[in-house]
Amino acid sequence: MATHEPAEDRLRRQLDSIRAQGRRRWICLISDDASSPEALAGLQRAVDGDERFVVSRSDERLGFLANFERAIGMIPPEAELIALADQDDRWFPDKLEGLLATLGQNPAAALAYSDMRILDGDGRVLSGTYWYLRRNRFDDIASLMVANVVTGAASLFRRELLADALPFPPARPGHALYHDHWLALCALATAEIAYLDRPTHDYFRYDDSITVREAPNWLRPESGVAGRLRLHWGRLTRRIRMGSASPGWEAIYLDRWLTIRQLTTILELRLGDRIQPPKRRALKRLLSAESSPIGSAWLLVRCLRPLIGRNETLARERVLLGALIWRRRGRRRRRGA
Repeated sequence: MATHEPAEDRLRRQLDSIRAQGRRRWICLISDDASSPEALAGLQRAVDGDERFVVSRSDERLGFLANFERAIGMIPPEAELIALADQDDRWFPDKLEGLLATLGQNPAAALAYSDMRILDGDGRVLSGTYWYLRRNRFDDIASLMVANVVTGAASLFRRELLADALPFPPARPGHALYHDHWLALCALATAEIAYLDRPTHDYFRYDDSITVREAPNWLRPESGVAGRLRLHWGRLTRRIRMGSASPGWEAIYLDRWLTIRQLTTILELRLGDRIQPPKRRALKRLLSAESSPIGSAWLLVRCLRPLIGRNETLARERVLLGALIWRRRGRRRRRGA
């Protein structure tokens, strides 16, 4: 578990849900990211008397990516399975058992993950599933590279995955990189991912949480025909805002596309021939969209996938293609000058 300035009541709820797990043999390693003395004292009170919780505080602010990497570095060598936990969720009592059974049923899988319920800060259910906006697809590495579907807090993975995933790729200044996305890519590149098709925890959307602050364009789940229409309209207007703003295409290129290039390159350098051949070809085809007409055409065809219900990437191929067109036009203008 990675923590930073945890609210004691929310943290206690999460820790109590971990204590209530049907699977009793576990330890919980908590890496605290330089929280204030008051928040750290609340954390210490919440775990006091339970030796299964081990707290280690970083003296300097790391950020969520490096803090999760620090937490993973605390794992003892005898631990065979690792689950990630956020500080203010609530696990269902059978979460670990369910994910463990899913991994057991899929011996080729390096990682298993599940669905989740989404609640607001007052505990009202916003959606009974995470997949209210898009479908789930975890076996297509190109789709996974474009848009992650594997949430770290819903995951359980084998220890062997860490040999490939660590150290985490460096986050470029001003551009977010997510630990769960990288872990999922490493898992799928050389093995498989398994999915448990039911929620195993409650995910609370608090206005002051890190995930909410870093996703200001998040769309609230809607119900009914009118609600779904509002949801799709919100998606459309969000994309128009991103693309029409003068720095929009540049921002998408620098953030999303260069992150794809970074992660794909590191996968290739780190895993090499261990990447399964069809998956290596898919990643190379994705990267070729910047330099090859065939790659661009492939990305254009992928833009049409939502028309047949394959919307796991939230149609991000469209904005990626727009950003690549912006990049090419800029290069031509510079050559013309």
